[in-house]
Amino acid sequence: MIDAQCLVAATRGAPCAVRDRHGMGHPRSLPRTKPMTNDVTLSKTMSHALRHAPEEYGLLLDAAGWADLEKVREAVAKALHTPITIDDIERVVAESPKRRFEYDGVSIRAAYGHSIDGRIEHPVATEAPAQLFHATPLGGSRELRSRTPKRSCD
Repeated sequence: MIDAQCLVAATRGAPCAVRDRHGMGHPRSLPRTKPMTNDVTLSKTMSHALRHAPEEYGLLLDAAGWADLEKVREAVAKALHTPITIDDIERVVAESPKRRFEYDGVSIRAAYGHSIDGRIEHPVATEAPAQLFHATPLGGSRELRSRTPKRSCD
């Protein structure tokens, strides 16, 4: 049953003003019918679900932090009270300048910043690159060269 405050808000076309401890809308409020337009909100909600509280969204992560993409889509849509498409998620993953997510077409995971128990494993490079660069501040290159031993070519 929807409480009076949620019903009044819904008749005005607004989300319910009642919030839970995470700032999400009241679970019994009427769902919004507007499509998702704010990718920042979607990204933050996905980050929260995959990094910090998968159990609150009903998600199960494997040992490497991966979750089924369709289940993530459903959980995020439910949390935001708005329809979310796979295309919305793919766009957020592709356009994220911070590269927050990894996506393989079937599963998705947060790339870093986890506060959940366990450790997310990332692949380790097995070979050193052919060239490796050292980042040195502009004024520090002379000092670095003066302290670096000279190599001799045999």
